Amino acid sequence: MPKNTIKFYNLIFPIFILFIIPPYLILAIIGNLLIDGLIVFIVLKFNKVEFLSNTFKKTVFKVFLLGYLADIIGAIILIGIYSLFEPTIGYYHIWNNPLSVIVHLIVVGFVGYLIYMFNKYMLNKTIIDEIVIFRLALSLAIITAPWTFLISASLFY
Repeated sequence: MPKNTIKFYNLIFPIFILFIIPPYLILAIIGNLLIDGLIVFIVLKFNKVEFLSNTFKKTVFKVFLLGYLADIIGAIILIGIYSLFEPTIGYYHIWNNPLSVIVHLIVVGFVGYLIYMFNKYMLNKTIIDEIVIFRLALSLAIITAPWTFLISASLFY
């Protein structure tokens, strides 16, 4: 065996990264990007909008990032509510308390509203018609709202 042999174990994918970024997070990111792209494509196709490929890619990526920003804001709001009202409003048994259900529905609605406003603001800078911008922003808000906030953690633990 030669003296100056260097071995690079885990150079491409260090194993400790699994503790920092869970593997399901990567699947969720890819899934959200695909869903956002599909919604943008379908809405623009039904409205007969001529869209260049490069513009489509930039738009989908911005829609994806703004949707994640809105989801993060909603998660921070829910974490704050949980810390203040833990026995009454919690993530473990959402559907056992009517107040908990109402709070979660309000947060999902608020995040949907944020998604709508973020996308409407971002899409106003494009050359798409105002009606198409409204339809696209509304479709993204309704379909990509964080409906998973309504799933009780008790189903998984």
